[in-house]
Amino acid sequence: AVTLPFTFEVDIPPFNDFNGSFTQAISNPDMTGINTSATVAENTIPGGAAFAGVNIPVNYNIATDKFFKMDVWSPLPNTPVLLKLENSATGVNTEIQATTTTASVWEELVFDFSFEPALSFDSLTIFMNFNVVDPNTQIYYWDNLDQFSPPPATLPFTFETEVPTFLDFN
Repeated sequence: AVTLPFTFEVDIPPFNDFNGSFTQAISNPDMTGINTSATVAENTIPGGAAFAGVNIPVNYNIATDKFFKMDVWSPLPNTPVLLKLENSATGVNTEIQATTTTASVWEELVFDFSFEPALSFDSLTIFMNFNVVDPNTQIYYWDNLDQFSPPPATLPFTFETEVPTFLDFN
């Protein structure tokens, strides 16, 4: 059975690509910064595809852990990345978009589903460069997709030893 987190170091989940997307596990081409792991997912999005993505079957729920994080390497800054949680039996789906800020550097994206009730899902879908029609084929890398609950912040915020998790919006 496939379980979170997806680190690609031991188990590689099935990649169900669609609309021209192609995903495979490869050796990490940039073992620097926050992601020095040996293996990552490489996701190729063909030119002209706004809704190319990869679906991965995995059973999980968001009863307590309502946040997801994923390391992403994008060739372009400001790349929209959509994480969609899906339940094929009930048809209940939910999605959150996060945006990269840099190019050619690993960065962690956080997806906040705290507004959702305790739901169960049987797959998730990742869309790189979501809803953008780029005429060029682009290659993205992602790794360490995991579900978590951020620890509660404690006052006062001095930023000397502990930095709280910032959940920016609008």
